[in-house]
Amino acid sequence: HVHDDLGLALSDLAFFTDEVTFGGFTTAPAWPTGATAATIVWFPLAGGPPVDVTFSEGDTPAPPGFLISGFAITWTGTLIQADAASQIQFTIDSSEDAAVDAPLTLTNTVDAEVVAPNGLDATATDSDDLTLVNPDIDVTLAKTIRPTSAVEPGETVISSLTTTAT
Repeated sequence: HVHDDLGLALSDLAFFTDEVTFGGFTTAPAWPTGATAATIVWFPLAGGPPVDVTFSEGDTPAPPGFLISGFAITWTGTLIQADAASQIQFTIDSSEDAAVDAPLTLTNTVDAEVVAPNGLDATATDSDDLTLVNPDIDVTLAKTIRPTSAVEPGETVISSLTTTAT
């Protein structure tokens, strides 16, 4: 939430779990034109108060160091320009335990809010699906013994094993 400041906020809340976790930002978040400060708020998965961390333009915020349920980024400034855009890119990690009931489709929703200098505000929401599948491993084994005919004691036999994991 942008609170009482002029600015733009993006929030990705209540998505992450013990098995589907925030993997970190892949690049520095792109700041909207006119922003002069930025804060990321981490929401601990275990509960407790949110953790606010400021970051500078061009910096890639470090991961929180604890599991989160979600996060919000707020850019503030006296005049964030009309049509100003921001972009954040991050990874979502999952454990094999997350795919126990696979295929499992999770919907990730992000909210945006902007507050203009005249006090007007607007919001938008978008979502996309993440589908988890069970890791699938199969193995084939082929055994060949040569010669294929009977051998006398002391003769050489060659055994060949071919294994393929897919």
